[in-house]
Amino acid sequence: AMGVVVGLPTITAPNGKPHNSVVMIDRDGTIKGAAHKTHMFGGEEKMFDPGDAQSHRAFDTSFGRMGLLVCYDGEFPETARSLALDGAEIICMCGANMFPFEDYHAVYMRARAMENMVPTLYCNYVGHEKRFHYCGQSCAYDPTGKFLAEADTQEETELYFTVDMSLRKFPLENLNYLASRKRALYHDDL
Repeated sequence: AMGVVVGLPTITAPNGKPHNSVVMIDRDGTIKGAAHKTHMFGGEEKMFDPGDAQSHRAFDTSFGRMGLLVCYDGEFPETARSLALDGAEIICMCGANMFPFEDYHAVYMRARAMENMVPTLYCNYVGHEKRFHYCGQSCAYDPTGKFLAEADTQEETELYFTVDMSLRKFPLENLNYLASRKRALYHDDL
């Protein structure tokens, strides 16, 4: 059996707009966690209500502790850092990134893996829809930022890879960014 991470609109307030959400369904069919997009892009606030800080909390699954990101949220280092500080052992992001921004998500997700020592998995929409040309490039990185798999930019692709979770215990202390942080220099919430 496998788990599924899927993007969909969800409604949490009876009179509000829907959230742009990502949900994790575990092997046994139970919903283990959800994230509602917190950072709106390009007028999305007209269609969606933003999520709150709960969207950047990790949750337990049969695969380990997981965190979810929704598209533009992954471009802010604080979102993945919040998940890592909450114990996320893997971070998954679903996106609808488009040309001419094709390099952004791949670079950011690699950086998020490296700076938090957490494997990151990124699934992006591919194809054309109205005026948008989505760039695909779904990818996976290990905790050191090494490519595990990358999809094509023009067609749907299935990716298969193995994540070595032992790499989270990085042997070089000077590269343990979570442990090396100078918390007194940052805002209280970081």
